[in-house]
Order: sequence, then structure tokens, then C-alpha cells
Amino acid sequence: MRSIILILSLILTSTLFGREPKLSSKEVKQGEFFILTLPETGDYRITFPQGRTPIRTFPREDYEIAFVPVHYSTPPGSYPLKVERDGEFLLKEEVEIKDGEFEKSYIRVTSATKKKKSKKNVEVMVNYAREARKDSSQIKLWEGEFIYPLNGRITTSFGATRYVNNKLSGYHSGVDFAVPVGVPVLATNRGRVVLSMYLKSTGNTIIIDHGLNLYSSYSHMDSREVETGNIVEKGKVIGRSGNTGFSTGPHLHFTMSVGNTFVDPFLFIERKLID
Repeated sequence: MRSIILILSLILTSTLFGREPKLSSKEVKQGEFFILTLPETGDYRITFPQGRTPIRTFPREDYEIAFVPVHYSTPPGSYPLKVERDGEFLLKEEVEIKDGEFEKSYIRVTSATKKKKSKKNVEVMVNYAREARKDSSQIKLWEGEFIYPLNGRITTSFGATRYVNNKLSGYHSGVDFAVPVGVPVLATNRGRVVLSMYLKSTGNTIIIDHGLNLYSSYSHMDSREVETGNIVEKGKVIGRSGNTGFSTGPHLHFTMSVGNTFVDPFLFIERKLID
């Protein structure tokens, strides 16, 4: 398990004594995130291209917060974070991005399976997913710690460099749990279902909005037991594991994201993010 430096300072109340924007950490790894605390509500503009997704702020009593992700393909180095309000720079801070130390993953697939991840099928999936993640709840929907969606052997870790038939395919956006077909899949936390459908590339897929721009997703399931618009409680059975879509065997592909940027799911599991 990679060290998670940002967890050391996620208790946000400690940042409110100053009247400047505060970062939970100035040093994170590829595929991690940090929390930006803004001392009062207002119309903020946050610039951090390495997040690869719009950075949204959300009101929390008399202050605002933003989850700021680091895309897993961002080269290690120092990058500027800028916070503006009413044309005035409130913060210019360098964020140090460290190597995520990702593994390599090799799989072989048949031509029939490979077609399920065609450029067209992936584009369709991406468009549906982006639409589902475009308007997160302004209030925190999750409660307490996030939980594992099921128990299973991890076959591919987050961020793994994926090779398909010995050709570079990209980075692994989540965690794969190897389980038989039909194992109950649990909602990792409370939230609203923003997508529940079959997609050729990811099979039976569910995306849950947990509020404040945090989302979980569950793919390759055999069946789905919730519909778009449903409010689900933490631990609710939302479907059954399967082998649908671009898949080489029964498993669950589980992701967490800030907006459209995937981050390490284990940053959430059994941890309290904010009050």
C-alpha cells in the first residue's frame, strides 16, 4: 500500500483559523487528491490543469471546500495551483507530485473480446459517464467511512500500466476484484445513482454520486438492482458481480473519482474524509 501523505491533514476544522485558502497537503502522488479549504463562501476560480477536470467548490457552513485530484498520468514534478476571486489572486502555491509507483498489468484477449473495447464503444461509454458526473450534489451525501463494495482478491491495482496482447492500452482506472459471477455488490457509501445501464465496453455499469464531486462506479456486473435517480444507502446491494463487457473473467471493476478524474479508491476506504 502506497503511503498516503494527504490523509495526515484532512481534518478541515484546523484550517479555518487562518483567513487564507489552505491545502491539506502540498505533496501528493499521481492518482491521489488533496483538499482545498476556502475561508469563506464566494465565487472562486481554481486553476490546476493536472487535475484534468473542472475544480468545483462547495459551501460548508461559512467556508467552501474543493477536492483537487491529480491525474495518474501527470509526470512527477512541481505544479502551480492558483485560486482567484473577483480578479484577485488569493493563493499561488506549488504542489509537488510524486511518482505513484504503479504496477504493470498484462492481459491477453480474443479478437471478439477486444472489439468490445473499440474506439466507438469507449467513446459512447465516456460520453455517458461524463454526462452522469457533470452535476454533483452541492451537499455531502455520504456518511462516515466508505466501505469495500465486496470482498475479493485484487487482480489489478489502481493506476497499473495496462498492456493488452503486449500492446500499451493505458492506465487502470480502478481496482479489479476477482470474484465469481453473482456475488452481491454493495454501495461503498450513501449517494444518488446517476447512471445504471449496460455499455458494450464496461458491461452492466453503475455510477453513484456521493456529493461534493465524489463518485464511485461499478462495472462488468452480471445484473443491476438499482435505477438512475435512486438514493442508495451505504452497504445496499446494487447489483451482482459478473463478466460483461470488455472482461477476461468474472470480476468487479471498482473506481472512485473526483469529477471525471479517477483517483486511488483506497484513499476512501475505511477513512473519514471530512466532518
